[in-house]
Amino acid sequence: MSPRIPIQEGLNLPGTPRKTEDQTIENIKRLFKEGFCMRDIEKVGYFKNLVPYPTQEMFPIKKVCEHCGSTYTDENAKLKKSKAITKYRVEDNRLYALFREALIIYEGLDPEDEKVGRAFGIAWDQGHAYGYSEVISHFEDLVDLLK
Repeated sequence: MSPRIPIQEGLNLPGTPRKTEDQTIENIKRLFKEGFCMRDIEKVGYFKNLVPYPTQEMFPIKKVCEHCGSTYTDENAKLKKSKAITKYRVEDNRLYALFREALIIYEGLDPEDEKVGRAFGIAWDQGHAYGYSEVISHFEDLVDLLK
């Protein structure tokens, strides 16, 4: 682990992602070399999904007929919303894999090691409902058993 540089909430790290293309393991490794820790990177929202979740307002599926006033389902809008949800979930899965790899590398472990993968799975199961910082805490506790 690199030395910890304290960071203030809301402070932008160099390279804080503004678009999904910036959220890469190479950028995270660079931040590690600059002395930032996983908690700093997580705190500024590095693993936040930048793809907006499709809402009812974005894709109104129920429409009102201009002529008779009855409601109907707009199948085209339904399909667009479904595609947008898929895009959001694909990005969510990519960020999960990025977070997993970054945390394992930060702790100096091999992402391909089966035991490390199981330890991360346990940490994820125990903490993800409370946020990434909780997963980090659980994983740090389990890492001692792996070293």
